[in-house]
Amino acid sequence: MSIILRNSDWRYHPGAVYDLNTENESFIKLAYTHKTLGVKNWYMTLALYRPQLSGLHARHDYTGEKPSQLTTEQKIDSDRECAENPWYWFREVALVPQDGDDPTQFLINRGTFALIWSFFNNVDFALLMIRQQGKSVVLYMLMLYLATYGKNLTQILITKDGGLRSETMTRLKNARLNLPQWTYALDNDSDNDYKFTYNVRNNKILTVIPPTDRKAANNRARGNTAGIFGSDETAFTKYIEEMLPAALAAGTKVRINSERSGAPYGNMFVTTPGMLDTPEGAYTYNMFMGGVYWDEEFLNCDTREELHNRINVSAGGDRTLIHAPFTHRQLGMTDLE
Repeated sequence: MSIILRNSDWRYHPGAVYDLNTENESFIKLAYTHKTLGVKNWYMTLALYRPQLSGLHARHDYTGEKPSQLTTEQKIDSDRECAENPWYWFREVALVPQDGDDPTQFLINRGTFALIWSFFNNVDFALLMIRQQGKSVVLYMLMLYLATYGKNLTQILITKDGGLRSETMTRLKNARLNLPQWTYALDNDSDNDYKFTYNVRNNKILTVIPPTDRKAANNRARGNTAGIFGSDETAFTKYIEEMLPAALAAGTKVRINSERSGAPYGNMFVTTPGMLDTPEGAYTYNMFMGGVYWDEEFLNCDTREELHNRINVSAGGDRTLIHAPFTHRQLGMTDLE
């Protein structure tokens, strides 16, 4: 995949445009926000490599309940655009499951954008947001995208407990079923609460929950090796101070190999604010504070190397980590919402 992350990336996609015909208004709003914040490449999330797809609204072709309105050529073009351009997939194709209601389009904001952008820049990312603003959604939807269009990928997802794991796996499966049926082909894929697979491309997401004692936490995390790692509700995950160091260390070689081969890799931590008087809350706070605060000025870096250097010079910890705490106002909400 070749995602547009900075101005210089447009040269690799001659003929690409920024699509103002999208019906996903959250992407238009974010582009305007980025422009007002001085981002040179403010229109990156509107990127469309194949202009003939503008106004197609492939998302509406997902149910299979009615005959498809798209031609075979349009389906092929859309699927190829998804594989090469994650912004298009999130903006025009992805549907997010809703409890007791119809699925909705993926809504992007400064926080969810920052996680996606940082991941594809191979920067570890720590996202702190209030509830119901998309922190968990962006994590599992990005993992779904990678499972659908990556190849030979193993992803690890730690959740705070079995209930959240079961809920996340259900949403992952429903989100896939809400995609246009011509974007995936199931082949004896897993149907349980701990493993999500896409066998056609040899991809899998393995979920891990805290065990009952500290020693087992270290062993469980060490036994799960992957180049892509996610943690949901980090500050509320018991024994996370044992699990994270073990899991991240176990995946070092995989991430090195991914760097060499050009495969996606990275670590993502999302949570609501925890409590400093608990081991998991204190560990999460110290890890997050070891990163450099998110700044939209990062988007104006000319290269990935420049971005990494800026982070490493400024961060207090030993990881190339961005810490992104967003208040409701920074996400475009008022005090009444």
